[in-house]
Amino acid sequence: MSESIFRGLRCLSYREKQCINKDIPSYFSTLAGKAMLVSFLIVFVSLLFAVGYKLTELNWLKHISLVTIVLSYISYYSQPFISMYENRNTILKAISNPVVIQLENAAVTMPIRRRYKKYLMSRKLGDLKLTLDLLENQKNDFEHRVSLLVGNLEKFGLTPGLLALIASWDKLQNITYDWVLAIAYIVPLLYVFGIFCRLTISKFELYISLLKLTIDEKTTS
Repeated sequence: MSESIFRGLRCLSYREKQCINKDIPSYFSTLAGKAMLVSFLIVFVSLLFAVGYKLTELNWLKHISLVTIVLSYISYYSQPFISMYENRNTILKAISNPVVIQLENAAVTMPIRRRYKKYLMSRKLGDLKLTLDLLENQKNDFEHRVSLLVGNLEKFGLTPGLLALIASWDKLQNITYDWVLAIAYIVPLLYVFGIFCRLTISKFELYISLLKLTIDEKTTS
């Protein structure tokens, strides 16, 4: 039954996560990951001060909100440089041999995937094809919804929000929370949401690839 295949894929996801966490530190335990969390927290605090200003009309709340949103953009833009510094040894290794890093990452989860591939080989070919079709439809539907929400951010990143902030900054004393400035607050949140969605889509692609490999082997055997 297809339900058993889905259970197997769920177990594979949990096992892979456990295996990766043993050999590779969690992203949010790294300096770049902590910077991402700080950025998100600063955006949240900035939104709270913005709401406080709208409710009380106290200018100091508005100024704190603007300063914190600027700090959040600085934090977001600094993350690639923090990541480069933190992974400088890995980067030097990748420069000399770019493929070796990807091979090492793949080797971490290979034993688990081999075991679950054997499990999938024991399932009926029709159930595997049905599961593959369902996963591909779910992935395509999810990608479509994500592109509607954050499609442009994939092309421009945080730039629209930064431009909106710059456009409003020259009138700091009389600044109002119009739709232009609202973009500066919304873009960082959508940016984080887009990263999460892309990671989810990459998981879809991994399981689809595993199912295709299993189906090909069962078809030719």
